[in-house]
Amino acid sequence: MKQWKLELAAFFLSVTILWPQTVVDLRTQSKSVDFSSAVSTQPSKTGVTIPATCLTGESFFKLNAPAGQNLYGCTSPNVWTLQSSGGITVASVFGRVGAVTAQTGDYSLTQLSDVTVKQGNGTAVQMFGGGSQQANDCAKFDGTGNIVSSGGTCAGGGLQAGLGITTTSSGGPVTVGVDSAYIPGILTVLANVDFANLASLTCADQTVSLTGAAIGNAVAAGWPSSFNASLLGTMWVSAANTITIRVCNLSGGPINPAAANFRITLVRSL
Repeated sequence: MKQWKLELAAFFLSVTILWPQTVVDLRTQSKSVDFSSAVSTQPSKTGVTIPATCLTGESFFKLNAPAGQNLYGCTSPNVWTLQSSGGITVASVFGRVGAVTAQTGDYSLTQLSDVTVKQGNGTAVQMFGGGSQQANDCAKFDGTGNIVSSGGTCAGGGLQAGLGITTTSSGGPVTVGVDSAYIPGILTVLANVDFANLASLTCADQTVSLTGAAIGNAVAAGWPSSFNASLLGTMWVSAANTITIRVCNLSGGPINPAAANFRITLVRSL
């Protein structure tokens, strides 16, 4: 009897040890599964290299990818697609990752293609507040070097009218002139004149054309070096654009002056 009990106990022990474990299929045999209290859950494959093959619906977590760019889904056989909101992923900004702040060199001035009111090149630029610019326009700067005008005439181009100087501009080059109220104009001409024989105590006149000469203008005479010391001469504006040279013989005998060059210089108001 004792032997039978021992054999029976050994039989049940062997049955217990050899009985296979039950495998649970969560997909078909579970209901309302709650893993919130589980120590860990890893529903995706992990690794640093995306597998070459996959079945639609599989997921893979790439361990060496930047945060937020780790999860891939198999969208069709052997095709992995990065899962991210909006479908657009920025791996880096200007070669920097993480929280990127602006720094020198991020942009070049040639990239400002949408800024229409700028002048310059890739290293230097001037930007206006709007409006149009023309050749020879001048810009106005504030105290910190910012351009505050939108372009306009130079109003003298930095030149200011003063005593004897006038400036005029119609949006193009600035014209600098002489203010005749302070600086008179000067006209001059060198004329070759030949007086006929002059009897004693007689005078003779010759005229010379000088454009711009006007009645009342002062005339400075330039006599030739060969002018006879016994002759007395004078010059004046006798009519518009006309200078009269008068020569008188003060000697006791006739004098026949040789042809010579007479310098006529006229000072006038413009």
